[in-house]
Amino acid sequence: MGKRILIYDDVHKYRELENAVESVKDSANELIQIFESFQTWQKIETLQDFEKLVSDPVDIFDRLLIINSGIDLARTGGKKPKPEVVADLLDVDRPNFVALIKGEKITDTCKPCQKIKTIKTGSGVLGYISFDRYREFLLWDEVTNRFLINENLLSEKRESFQVYASTPEEIKIVEFWNQLAEMLNSLTEKNVCGVDLLDSFVLKLKNSPMFYDFNSRKLQIDPQRLYNEIAFKNSKELAQ
Repeated sequence: MGKRILIYDDVHKYRELENAVESVKDSANELIQIFESFQTWQKIETLQDFEKLVSDPVDIFDRLLIINSGIDLARTGGKKPKPEVVADLLDVDRPNFVALIKGEKITDTCKPCQKIKTIKTGSGVLGYISFDRYREFLLWDEVTNRFLINENLLSEKRESFQVYASTPEEIKIVEFWNQLAEMLNSLTEKNVCGVDLLDSFVLKLKNSPMFYDFNSRKLQIDPQRLYNEIAFKNSKELAQ
């Protein structure tokens, strides 16, 4: 790889991605815990199991209720009993399960809820669309049957939030502004010119990515403006 100079590093956007992945991972594991806390017939043991669960948790739950109801559907002409009725017969707390899935208020007498570490109401559980959006950054742990973050892939994604100068023309622009800022800063350090004069000079420069930072008391390069200048020059060259 040839010479590259980092121009812009969008740390804020990358942190947003990290937080989103962490949130989806926790929400996915929370959904599994909720599902397994309200019934004892099925454990989520594979990624495929989870994909079915996250697609429609209530439907999966109701299917389990009917399958384990002991009712012979052949004798009922294939007519399925209502899940609510089966839940009452089997003493399964379906109402609170549905409430958790939908983000609604649960009752104080919810026994399965005592097994759940964190109970969030108001937003409901993780949906398939949110899971699918970040699934590439998640790993299924076959030992714990829970999700982990794919740290390697997340780290690789880091560079997509960084902008580099890589062509000779781009590097020339970056080095020009860096060297100019360094030279002007040295003039103020040697008391050749004052801060007011330096600030006034920078303001008069057309399309300059430099600005005077009163905290560090030095000229700095605005990464976004520097990137915009390079992008503008590249677009002009392509148009020619």
